[in-house]
Amino acid sequence: MKGLWQKLMAPRRLEYLEVDANFLIKEASIGVDRFADSGENPDLGTDVRREFPELIGVEDILRAVLAEKQSNFQLKGIARVREPHSLLYFDLYCIADNSQPDVHPQTGLIILLEDATERMAMEQELGQVAKEATLLSHALVAANDYIDKIITSMADALIVTDSTGKIKTTNAAAQKLFGYTAAELRVSNIYNIIEDHQLWPLQVAIGSGYKELVRDVEAVCQMKSGARLFVSFSCAAIQSDCEAIQDLVYIGRDITERKRSEEKLRLAMDKERELMDLKNRFVSMTSHEFRTPLSTIISSADLLEFYCEKYQDEKLITHISRIQNSVNQMSQLLDDVLILGKAEAGKLEFKPDWLDVEEFCRDLV
Repeated sequence: MKGLWQKLMAPRRLEYLEVDANFLIKEASIGVDRFADSGENPDLGTDVRREFPELIGVEDILRAVLAEKQSNFQLKGIARVREPHSLLYFDLYCIADNSQPDVHPQTGLIILLEDATERMAMEQELGQVAKEATLLSHALVAANDYIDKIITSMADALIVTDSTGKIKTTNAAAQKLFGYTAAELRVSNIYNIIEDHQLWPLQVAIGSGYKELVRDVEAVCQMKSGARLFVSFSCAAIQSDCEAIQDLVYIGRDITERKRSEEKLRLAMDKERELMDLKNRFVSMTSHEFRTPLSTIISSADLLEFYCEKYQDEKLITHISRIQNSVNQMSQLLDDVLILGKAEAGKLEFKPDWLDVEEFCRDLV
């Protein structure tokens, strides 16, 4: 019996114990001490539970195996501490020994012991790897979910295309901006929304190896309804699944209202400039038109003054003097208006001159 078990168990490095119905050891292989709780070969006739306390409490199961009511019993992954920081794992199998009913009419138990240290170490390593892979998978899912939430909540339109312009990904803002569904955009090309030549600055920059984000390229886009709107695009190249191919990320912001406001402001400035020119021309024309009759009046007043002095008419001279003073004041007012007009038009020349401050202050008083 002993030789037969040794031949059968040698390829798998198994050790064995043969016990009777009272669980007393009848026979043991040489290497059983490696698995025994004491670390020594058990004595024949001793209770197997002394060296293998894992069998305590399972006696009813062992008796069922003895009575052949149960085919076998096994315990896997039993641990033994052999050296500091060194563990031995083994599997224990129990089967009924009825191979020689004539020699041993009373059935005994065969307990097989198999070293499982390498398997357990591998299982633990695989379990650790699987745990780390699970954690990484959960982290990746959480990161993807986080990125998806950011993209979904973006107010700006986001479009990802391949190098040919075929749309791969869009966010809700892009779908709302252009009036398409996500499915419609995925089978479309970005050049159906934006004319090719408008994206030329982006394509040139990225095609020449520019690594930074290309910003604020304005383009006229067409919505699904046919309406047109202004969009300011920024673009960058990102690595795709294939290292040799890059995808393009477009981030667009609707600037239609801003463009309309700019156009209104430009029209208002043009109108204001036109009104200013008209005002300057009016002032210049008015000044010229007023100066002609004023010159006539002042000339006539000078002639009258000359003749009145000759005939010594004091009252007439007084009235003529008043006419001259009024005309001079009127001329000064026109000069002041012209100066203001030139100042507003930016045509006033800087011509400094000497000023008698004392006399100037006296005139003010």
